[in-house]
Amino acid sequence: MDVGIDLRASLHKQRGHLSWLYNVEPENLYQHELGKYRTYGIRVTAPDCTDILHDVAVCEKTATHIVDTLNHYQVSPVHLYDVVTDMLP
Repeated sequence: MDVGIDLRASLHKQRGHLSWLYNVEPENLYQHELGKYRTYGIRVTAPDCTDILHDVAVCEKTATHIVDTLNHYQVSPVHLYDVVTDMLP
């Protein structure tokens, strides 16, 4: 497990004022045209639910940058898809 994810989870529990916690979610997917490939999704954990936006980026560094930004600005999950698509290179 990524140490950064553990630190964010601890921060979420300690501060108590964060409404949403975003984490990078590694995934192994398959598409007929591509075959098997490694990608990264984004998991959002809220007080009342957990959800995943799948297949966000094939670069872990890109996914981590997006997650860090989402956590920093506490982006509402309602806006997750729009913010993520705006941030992709």
